Amino acid sequence: MSNVKWKVVQINPADPDDETQWVDVTRKHPLGQLMRNPAQDFTWHQLIYISTIYLELLGECFFLLNKRTGAPTELLPIPPTWVTRRPG
Repeated sequence: MSNVKWKVVQINPADPDDETQWVDVTRKHPLGQLMRNPAQDFTWHQLIYISTIYLELLGECFFLLNKRTGAPTELLPIPPTWVTRRPG
């Protein structure tokens, strides 16, 4: 997890394979705010730690993304044992 190079791209529906439109994530951007404070109960470092534990022990990690007024407000980890079926 420490070697992951995070990047945010905006996908164009007309050309979904084009990943050239990088999004500038600043502290004022909703994603930047989410990364600084993903939930009331977790910091970003705690969220990464929990997801690393899930990946190492169970091989999977899932998140619940809460959105209010269209912008993401919380990113919560879900134990993989709670997931019975994946979409798609």
